[in-house]
Amino acid sequence: MLEAIVLAGGKGTRLATVVSDRPKPMAEVAGRPFLEWLLLELRSQGVQRVVLSVGHLAESIVTHFGDGTRFGLEIVYTHEEQPLGTGGALRAAMEHVRGARFLALNGDSYCRFDIDALLRAHIQRSARSTIAVTYVEDAGRYGAVQRAPDGAVRTFTEKRADAGPGWINAGIYVLERALMEPLTPGANYSIERDVLSGAAAGGIHSVAVRGPFIDIGTPESFEKAQRVLADEAARFASAGSEWTRERRAERVRNRLRESAENLQRTADACTPALLDAVEMLVASLRSGGQLLICGNGGSAADAQHLAAEFVSRLTQDFPRAALPAIALTTDSSFLTAYANDIEFDGVFARQVEALGRPGDLLLCLSTSGNSRNCVRAADAAHALGMSVLSICGAGGLLSRIADVPIDIPAHSTQLVQEATLPLYHMLVDLTERVLFDRQENEK
Repeated sequence: MLEAIVLAGGKGTRLATVVSDRPKPMAEVAGRPFLEWLLLELRSQGVQRVVLSVGHLAESIVTHFGDGTRFGLEIVYTHEEQPLGTGGALRAAMEHVRGARFLALNGDSYCRFDIDALLRAHIQRSARSTIAVTYVEDAGRYGAVQRAPDGAVRTFTEKRADAGPGWINAGIYVLERALMEPLTPGANYSIERDVLSGAAAGGIHSVAVRGPFIDIGTPESFEKAQRVLADEAARFASAGSEWTRERRAERVRNRLRESAENLQRTADACTPALLDAVEMLVASLRSGGQLLICGNGGSAADAQHLAAEFVSRLTQDFPRAALPAIALTTDSSFLTAYANDIEFDGVFARQVEALGRPGDLLLCLSTSGNSRNCVRAADAAHALGMSVLSICGAGGLLSRIADVPIDIPAHSTQLVQEATLPLYHMLVDLTERVLFDRQENEK
């Protein structure tokens, strides 16, 4: 599921006559802070992790929501020391997002929408951004969105009094990380004017939503919000019943499409490094070296899986000699004793010191690329004259210290994990083919 960023740093100057002692998103509407309604909407659609971008009177938001546990969410915060605009705030908050794409919402407007429908349209169109739009009688107050018949966004027009009815941006976006990364961190940007308008011809799509749409920018709209969200309360109370079989099926399809896209990106990005890793591994094994493998959690199990395939074989129909590979995650007596009595961060480094030899290889598996015990093991391997390989998510410390880093182009733990298994299998497969002269057409 997509992570969400909610922009909740608004000061609410026009609302000061109604709410003056708290930030605008914390204005009480239908018995709850307005921001709480947005988070309930996200939770009802399966979102589990939210980044709140806060600014004016941020402490009241942090105090109320905390880490999100009591709302069934994981909540992290990014603070605007000075106003950054919608685009600048999203760029700053994006540093806390793990995935290649994310959901973004304005914290002072509400519109009923369907995350799965947005994501489906986004993936089908290969869009850089997909925005929810809704039809209102007075588009002039918000600025209109000019759409093509297929939903492609042509232009965004500024607010004007004589605009009349039309489509408006509902303040809900699916955004690709690559669209936001060119923005200078810490600079002030408007998401519509500085980001989406300039990219509209290159892949900005829209999905129409029926609403209701409300914002709390003025005392009049704030009063309307009281009525509308009171009507929505019953829907949130029965949110679980909305997970119909078809909706669950659609979620499965969207999730698998996302995984398939990530595998294609991995194939494009990782093939050169994988070939380099095979060459290094073959050279080490031919000279009598061995492969040591380490990782935590799921990667600990992967280390055992991979070591088993090197020692045994990848497929039953290709007999070959055993290859020396050791998973440093299997000696439970040593792991528990050393972690309990001395330190957890050194559990792999200590085994490298005991078992490693010059010319051996160490393979570090880490979805984040920052596992401290793997980093320590890599340092110990280098000190012994060993080379280091890594298979990790993008941007971690291991990517900088490994001799051959295989960096999966994703930040989501699940997407990284889903891409690792084919890489493990190809590492064994190609090593077998080269070492034992296995021909492509042999079965």
